[in-house]
Amino acid sequence: MSFEENLILEVQARPLLWNKQNEHYKNRNKAHEEWEKITRSLGKPREVVKTKWRNLRDTFQKELKKITVYRSGDPGSPTLTNYTGKWVYFNDLWFLKDVMKPRETEGNCPEESQESEANSAEQDILPEVMRNAQTKGPPRKSMVPILRQHHSLQRQTVT
Repeated sequence: MSFEENLILEVQARPLLWNKQNEHYKNRNKAHEEWEKITRSLGKPREVVKTKWRNLRDTFQKELKKITVYRSGDPGSPTLTNYTGKWVYFNDLWFLKDVMKPRETEGNCPEESQESEANSAEQDILPEVMRNAQTKGPPRKSMVPILRQHHSLQRQTVT
């Protein structure tokens, strides 16, 4: 077994290091004791072990963000159990999935105004795009930024 796999097993066996719901999660003295046990078990310096753990955890979080969140009722939407991740330690760190849920974000504009702005911008751009599409040949250079903006707006309104 590799150093990384042993580290993952050691940390997984100590929920107070990773589970925010654990009653001792915020107790830094207990956490320090647990890290000392892990370093003795692995035979590596504390900073090496903690740095490696942070790297593993952060990489897992990045992989977890790659999972597409589908809305309920989307046809053919895969489940999380179908996604295995391409990173070798993804399945080993799966126990972290519930404590690493991404935060809900909010914009500083109400949703209604964001949608209406996107729709009005799309309505302003669309006639020019359609006129250009009816002409033969590639789009004019001046149309390229407009087309990019149009596609960007379409992606924003879909999500």
